[in-house]
Amino acid sequence: MGYREVIADEKIGKLSIVGVACGATRVWAAGMFEALANEGVNIDMISTSEIKISVVIDLAKGEQAMKPCTQLFLEKIAAEAAPARSPQKNGKNTRAQSGEHHRGK
Repeated sequence: MGYREVIADEKIGKLSIVGVACGATRVWAAGMFEALANEGVNIDMISTSEIKISVVIDLAKGEQAMKPCTQLFLEKIAAEAAPARSPQKNGKNTRAQSGEHHRGK
């Protein structure tokens, strides 16, 4: 088996999001890809595992790519750590749940 040419590019960078189940869910990948697309950063290669999503990008856009991905990661971690909302009855908060108390009026 022959080859025609070998192309090397030293001006690339790897950006990764690492965390439990990051690579195992499409939500993380979709969020990362959308954040990069919104910044106009092209992805040259994608690699995933159970704990990370990595992309190869143009080195010149590294910092531009890192900021929205960091923001995405922090928002998702905060959302997962937020306490669950109180149970609702019939889709609406009851007075006791919303802090209003009946005083016999």
